[in-house]
Amino acid sequence: MYAGIRDSDRSSRERQLAHIVSAVKQRTTTAALIIAGDIHLNSKNLQDVKLLENFKEKRRLTDSLKGQTISKKWSVSDYILYKQGDELEFNVIYVGEDESFVSEEGPLSDHPALIVEVSI
Repeated sequence: MYAGIRDSDRSSRERQLAHIVSAVKQRTTTAALIIAGDIHLNSKNLQDVKLLENFKEKRRLTDSLKGQTISKKWSVSDYILYKQGDELEFNVIYVGEDESFVSEEGPLSDHPALIVEVSI
């Protein structure tokens, strides 16, 4: 979901999030769901945060990063969002930053590499 940082780019991300909701809506009314990836919503930008909050609210998604500490040098643009299903529930065992995601030249990304471990 890449778009730049202008307001028109944020509008593009909003349409992309609406597309995700549309694509999974009928399939996940009562099913468990995990949405993970780089959705380019900057955790330090109030407008991006509002867009993310609206997205989570529409699908009743829990943000696995809530309460987690990610290195302050980063702004977060990857998210791991989930909801439990009526017939399937899973446990989030661990969520965090994979600090080994580096090479000799430095970090392999411009934002933290997130990991989640779940059990079903």
